[in-house]
Amino acid sequence: MALLILSVLLLGLQAGMITAITMNTENLLRSEAVNLAQERMDRYRIMPGSPPLEVDVSRQVRNYNVTYTLHNNYDSSTDVLDMTVEWEFQNEQRTLEYTSHIGG
Repeated sequence: MALLILSVLLLGLQAGMITAITMNTENLLRSEAVNLAQERMDRYRIMPGSPPLEVDVSRQVRNYNVTYTLHNNYDSSTDVLDMTVEWEFQNEQRTLEYTSHIGG
């Protein structure tokens, strides 16, 4: 009986650890997407002209290669850039959306 209780407790702890690792990895991937969007927005502010419509960028996060896809929608009349960053985690598509004024 004691072994049964111990095994149930250990299974619960294992499930909790897996959930914590998954959430931590998801937060790291989102943080990397934010950093990437910030880098690209800064680059587009410096470079004249409109940014490319779509860019694929590969980053390594915890020894795992992640491909981020940036979709850019630039309005030259208002100098506003709408950027969407997409990546995949556990077979689910994740997105982040940013809007910034990048023109002079």
